[in-house]
Amino acid sequence: MDDTFVPMGFREKNGSLEGFDIDLARAVFKRYGIKADFQTIDWSMKETELRNQTIDLIWNGYTVTPQRKKTGIDVAFLLEELPSVGHQAER
Repeated sequence: MDDTFVPMGFREKNGSLEGFDIDLARAVFKRYGIKADFQTIDWSMKETELRNQTIDLIWNGYTVTPQRKKTGIDVAFLLEELPSVGHQAER
């Protein structure tokens, strides 16, 4: 998990992981009776962590791309549309 991506995932002052992604993950795992062990990782090493099986999955902030699909990483749980906002050009 990325614990620096407020409000999706962050650490409270007491050290607990909180945020939308953490809440959603906990709810999904609870529904399926899975005991989850959350850990933060060096985000630049996420694919290596998966390949080496030091983590089982990446829950947050991972965009599916054609390159990542080639590695078998292709399941998204949140689909977003991001609008562009800017100034209208003078006519």
